[in-house]
Amino acid sequence: MCSSDLFGWALFRKSGSTRTNPPSITAVSVGKVERRDVPVAINALAQAQGWQAVIVRPQVNGPLLRVPIKEGSDVEKGDLIAEIDPTPFKHMLMQAQGALRRDQAQLDLAKLKLTRYRQLAEQHTIAVLDVDTQAALVDELEGTIAVDQGAVGAAQVNLTRTRIVAPISGRVGVRLVDAGNIVSTADTAGIVTINQIAPIAVTFTLPQGEFQRLSQASDSFRKSLVTEAYSQESGDLLDTGELVV
Repeated sequence: MCSSDLFGWALFRKSGSTRTNPPSITAVSVGKVERRDVPVAINALAQAQGWQAVIVRPQVNGPLLRVPIKEGSDVEKGDLIAEIDPTPFKHMLMQAQGALRRDQAQLDLAKLKLTRYRQLAEQHTIAVLDVDTQAALVDELEGTIAVDQGAVGAAQVNLTRTRIVAPISGRVGVRLVDAGNIVSTADTAGIVTINQIAPIAVTFTLPQGEFQRLSQASDSFRKSLVTEAYSQESGDLLDTGELVV
């Protein structure tokens, strides 16, 4: 075979091996034009804080007997948080109740005398002044009874305040006072803090432009906006809520 024939065979093989790929087909669909709400998502760093935070303070003075709650535990509304020595307040209540019974007996006797004096006055056997004097004594004793009842009520309230209960449900913080200490109503630090975490508040800030977008999307915040809290570390969805402020 001569060299010219070999060159022609090489050109033939090259041109014969070239293939033309068919054009790709793009699927096209037709849809109806309509108006829909487009989701608006805004991301921001947030901070979780208790929905309510309460500092539990003593309302009476006295030695702190016990603080049965455990730090970091969850408590329900009405659970015992701390107990102050109730002994002096029990004696105050007994004293107030005794004074009430004494004055009530005097009032009952004064009323009986007044009834008798009025009968005698109708028979003209006693001076009218004596009747008026006895009636004034009855009024005075009724006022004394009202004072005694107030003292009994105050003593009962102070006695109940020796048992400090949780005003809300939540999680207990660090105990600030141990049993054995003398607590006072003047203490500003309190005994312990309780933070409500169900529900919990999540606060965040947004630029002014994003705020305007939210305002437009919610009709000036008349419509509720769904919020989602994600973990900054793992990106997992922690919980969902609603924008309230």
